[in-house]
Amino acid sequence: MQLTEITARYDLGYQAAVYINQQPKHLVVDYNVDSLTLEFYSRSSYIKIKNIQELSKLKQPCYVVIKSQDLAYLESHFELLPPLIKLTVLDQISADTVAK
Repeated sequence: MQLTEITARYDLGYQAAVYINQQPKHLVVDYNVDSLTLEFYSRSSYIKIKNIQELSKLKQPCYVVIKSQDLAYLESHFELLPPLIKLTVLDQISADTVAK
């Protein structure tokens, strides 16, 4: 599983989509980011999930767009995921969500 870490600063959905759209095409997973712009601009299949257990059910590889604090939580609770899931941070983007 590949993770794209998102921190706060500029429109994260657009920046994440631009980065992911240049990578091999895999499922894009929005983990508690809830970005409408990422959903709009992503050229890959896109889903939203809210809990760590849902990650284990996803087809691998996939891109998980996640905030820094959620990544720290995910890494500290990694034992809740099946052993075959591999986490790799591909990139960090400083971004903010657009007001909804």
